[in-house]
Amino acid sequence: GCWYDEESEEVVLEKDAKPQAGNSKWQEFPVEKWRSAVYINRAYFGRLCTDTTDFIVSFAEKIKARGRRVSLIEVGCGTGEFIRDSAQTFRVAVGLDFNPNFIQYCEESIPKGMEARQRYIHGDACKLVEEMEKHFPKKEGLLWNDVRIVACVGNTIGIIPQDMKAKVYDEMLNLAGEEGIVIMAYWNAQWFCDAVQNFYHANPQLRCPFMGESIDLSTY
Repeated sequence: GCWYDEESEEVVLEKDAKPQAGNSKWQEFPVEKWRSAVYINRAYFGRLCTDTTDFIVSFAEKIKARGRRVSLIEVGCGTGEFIRDSAQTFRVAVGLDFNPNFIQYCEESIPKGMEARQRYIHGDACKLVEEMEKHFPKKEGLLWNDVRIVACVGNTIGIIPQDMKAKVYDEMLNLAGEEGIVIMAYWNAQWFCDAVQNFYHANPQLRCPFMGESIDLSTY
């Protein structure tokens, strides 16, 4: 499969990690706290959300221009904003998240008429291929006969525990297959100070107590 970051550079991954998912604060994080911080207040993230959607949709349109169907799988879909913004481009758009509260919200928020094109799954990204096989039987063809774009957007990869990341990368590559594309989005470190001031400081529900002494400027 092809691997793209935001500069379309190929990445070679290690395949020997065997992490196991466990309980985490993210698993039980309330929908209201997340949406109030990120998507209801789109003043900070609005342009980023739009640019990310446009970037990924552009790949889908190029694939469709070659006469192929395209499906999307988002790892860590949160409350589903990216799927809802882009689903009309894809044969089916699937969001997977470890938080059952988020998935319930996503399912309740599917726009009328889009039920067949938006699917949400409560599951483990370390078992991404298995989760898709369970919900999309290969004999039916849906998803598996398409070119698959597997995406991880926002800061999702940044909050996945370090010992699990290699496995998640591996699963995304395997799900995309030889014809598919994996797209990752990463926060830009040059905007760290801006994010601390204008996002994290303004949203204490997303962090532990965070003061100036929390930052070691000698290592930044």
